[in-house]
Amino acid sequence: MPYCQECGKEVGEDAVYCPHCGAQILETGAPYRRPTDLGWTIGRLVVVFIGGILIIASLGLIAGGGAIIWVEGSFSDDEGFLVSRVMRLNSDSYAVVFREFDVHIDMDIPSTVWTRPRPQDIVTVKLVAESNVPGKQVFVGIARAPDAAHYLEEVGYDIVSNYKWSYDPFSGERPRITYYPDPGGAPSAPPTAQGFWEASATGSGTQILEWEPQTGSYWVVAMNADGSSEVDIGIQLGVRITILHTISYVLVGAGIVLLLVGFAIARVGVLRGF
Repeated sequence: MPYCQECGKEVGEDAVYCPHCGAQILETGAPYRRPTDLGWTIGRLVVVFIGGILIIASLGLIAGGGAIIWVEGSFSDDEGFLVSRVMRLNSDSYAVVFREFDVHIDMDIPSTVWTRPRPQDIVTVKLVAESNVPGKQVFVGIARAPDAAHYLEEVGYDIVSNYKWSYDPFSGERPRITYYPDPGGAPSAPPTAQGFWEASATGSGTQILEWEPQTGSYWVVAMNADGSSEVDIGIQLGVRITILHTISYVLVGAGIVLLLVGFAIARVGVLRGF
C-alpha cells in the first residue's frame, strides 16, 4: 500500500494527490513506505546504556594500566626497582633493626587449578646502604627472625618503631624516625663472621643487597662492619614486582578491547531501533 511522501499517511493506489495534505503523489516506480524508526524505544535506551557502561569501565582499566606504566617509568631505577628516599639511621648503639618483617602469600587457589606462587616469583627486594662516616665500612643483612634474635640477644640495638616524612619550611622535608632501644653490650663477633644471613652486603662506599624473599619472618639489620657502636648509615629500600609490568599492559589491552565493544554496542543502539 503506497503512502504520501509528505505526511506519511496511506493513500489509494490510483491517487494523484494526497487526500490528507493535498501533496502530489510522485510516481517513482516503487511505492513509498513509512519509516520504521519510531524513536527512542526502551530497547534502544537499554542498548545505549550498556554500551556506555562498558565504555566507562574500559576507561578505568586503561587509566589503571597507564598509571602503573607511568609510576614504573617515573620512579623506577635502571633495574626496574621502585626506590624509596634515603633514610638516615643514626644510633649510639651497635645496630639498627627493622624487626618482624613478615613474608607470606595467602591465596586460596586449588593446586589443581594453578600452581601456588612463591614470594620470590613475585617480588625482589633491594637495599642500598652507605656509611655517613667517611671510610667506615657498613654492613646490612637480612636474616630469619630466630637467627637474628639469637645473635643480638645480649647486644644493645635500636628498633625502628616508626618512620615518616615531615615538612620543615626552612630546611625542607626531613624524615622522622622513632627508635625503641633494646639495651645490651657489644656483639661477641662482628656480623660479617655470621653464616645465617639470608642476604647481606658489606664494605665501604655504596653497598647493594638484592634478595628474593621466601615465606617467613625476617629482621633487617644495619651495623658497622666491625661490630662497633655509633651506627650512622643512609639506607634506601627498593622493590621490584615481577608481574607488575605484565599487569599494566594486560589492563590497557583489556580496556582497549572493552572500549571497542562498548562503542560498537552504543552505535547499534543509536543507529537502529528496537
